[in-house]
Amino acid sequence: MQQNTWKVVCLVVLLLFTAHPFFGVIAGPDSHLSIPQCRGPGCEIVAVERPWPEALQSGMPFRLGAYRMSIPSDPLEVQFQPALDLAVIRYKEGTLAIALRRIDEIVATVSTKGAEPQSLTGADFPRLVFTITPNDPEPSTLVDKVIWRFAMDSKGAYFKYTEEAYAFVHGQVKAYAAPVKWGRFDHLIFVAMEGREDFLEISTNGITWPVLQSIIGSTK
Repeated sequence: MQQNTWKVVCLVVLLLFTAHPFFGVIAGPDSHLSIPQCRGPGCEIVAVERPWPEALQSGMPFRLGAYRMSIPSDPLEVQFQPALDLAVIRYKEGTLAIALRRIDEIVATVSTKGAEPQSLTGADFPRLVFTITPNDPEPSTLVDKVIWRFAMDSKGAYFKYTEEAYAFVHGQVKAYAAPVKWGRFDHLIFVAMEGREDFLEISTNGITWPVLQSIIGSTK
């Protein structure tokens, strides 16, 4: 029974991570660019900056791409999906789903032939989701506009039932977190390093907020 439950959990996680909230991009000139716009109260949320948390002291090391952290020890089961850069770690208390996201996944949705070079990086995407609202001016160049609109649409999907969000900064590492109701997940965390084209997306279920903060605090 436990094995079947774990298979269901993994399937749900995989479906959520492969079914992005972003859809409907049409490649071409800006006048033909059609991207869903952020709607709802969650679109107005701006993360409040908090002090960098204390690091998890008694965890086990975890690495995905260039990102290193400590996660709670003694998981019941770990599943890696290398093709998706995704790890699903199950504990008695809940589940961590950790994915490496790349900005080129977004850029690839639109034709960049003849377009001005992009200025936004992977590190900018979490910042846009957590600190920018649709009321802020969007970029003027095509590729940056696509990234910006994707971030706003993702914000609407992630924060549909969210009332608070937090930002943490430690040197070149920036982390963002919020309680959410997204599928089975109850917290969303983004971790980015300045100048990098990728970032971590951590979705959790059942893991307490103090433990999640200590995971953030251990990130390098």
